[in-house]
Amino acid sequence: MTKKQKIAVIGTASAILVLLVSGLFIWNRCFRIYYGYEPLEFSKEAWDSADPEPRGHMVKDFLKKHKLKGMTYEKVTALLGQPDDDKELNADSAKTFSINYDLGLMGYNPNAILASPRELIILFEDNRVIFHLIND
Repeated sequence: MTKKQKIAVIGTASAILVLLVSGLFIWNRCFRIYYGYEPLEFSKEAWDSADPEPRGHMVKDFLKKHKLKGMTYEKVTALLGQPDDDKELNADSAKTFSINYDLGLMGYNPNAILASPRELIILFEDNRVIFHLIND
């Protein structure tokens, strides 16, 4: 193999290596959707002082410890504080309404194309919880 051929082989191998490393970096930064997260133990004090992202790490523990179905609005807000958003679903009467708590990305990559923030949505009827979910 001539010196010129050796340089060409080394140059090609280097270019391939750079492309692979760059591709892995871009994949991890932009396209890897889920990173995972460490669940945190729920406490009212931690929830009250937390931003949405740590709340997302506490919500599953909260739902294990507290049965929401049948709970009153007052009891829910005593545990979770004032909602980040509340919406009347039935404009004719306030019997049916929902409240939302922001949960951040819950372990999803903030740079991923399809990542969107999560919310705990709690639906009330006659001032009692009838349904709750974490939106995806």
